[in-house]
Amino acid sequence: MKRTYFLFVGALVLHFTATSSASIIAANSQNNTVDLNALLAFKAAIFDPQRIIPTNWSTSTSVCNWIGITCNARHHRVAAIDLSYMGIAGTIPPQLGNLSFLVRLNVTKNSFHGHLPTELSRVRQLKYISLEGNAFEGELPSWLGECSKLQVLSLSDNKFSGHIPKGIWNLTTLTQIYLDWTDLTGKLPTWLYFEQILVYVSSHQLIII
Repeated sequence: MKRTYFLFVGALVLHFTATSSASIIAANSQNNTVDLNALLAFKAAIFDPQRIIPTNWSTSTSVCNWIGITCNARHHRVAAIDLSYMGIAGTIPPQLGNLSFLVRLNVTKNSFHGHLPTELSRVRQLKYISLEGNAFEGELPSWLGECSKLQVLSLSDNKFSGHIPKGIWNLTTLTQIYLDWTDLTGKLPTWLYFEQILVYVSSHQLIII
């Protein structure tokens, strides 16, 4: 009787373990599909004359093995996009807002253009954004001031215009911000010079209050 009981308990443990593992695998598969679709939308929005991305970003391999993509070790989700200095052009598609684990976005020194999609406001893990040396335009979106973990924001050498959203100066994690060589105008709060924040602006561009 005892043997039968232990066999029954063992069977239950195996059942729940298998069920739990299957659920985790299914969830990871679904999440990976979300990341895959987001990156495929990005791929479709990119013009790459060297055809590195069109060739390398293939559905036959994991997105974690794609050029410029880094995944986190625990969840195998996309944590970083680094396409800097690749000589590519294009736009940032709204689907990138679905990359909920994205921490780092770097497209420095390319020919990206257009506006920043509002959907990026959903990416709450962002710590590093570098759009330097492209042709992005329009006003800076207010949602940048809601990126509560943002540490570095580099917008230099773009066509951004208008005023800097006030919310940016409320980001307690911010350590570096680059705004030079843009058409941004406005005023910098004086308290910035008493904080450990590096602020880069053009001399004619912004004034201190």
